[in-house]
Amino acid sequence: MEDELEKEFEELDELKEELEELEELEELEELEKELKKEIEGTKNWRRIGGIEEKN
Repeated sequence: MEDELEKEFEELDELKEELEELEELEELEELEKELKKEIEGTKNWRRIGGIEEKN
């Protein structure tokens, strides 16, 4: 019985860690979207301002 409970707690800890990693990944993906929007806005601003971007 005690071993079963210990296993359950270990599984719960692992699931909690996985959930935290997924939440961090979601946050990073959201930041990436925001950065892409900012970059696109900067490109548009440069075009409007008459500054051509060169790669």
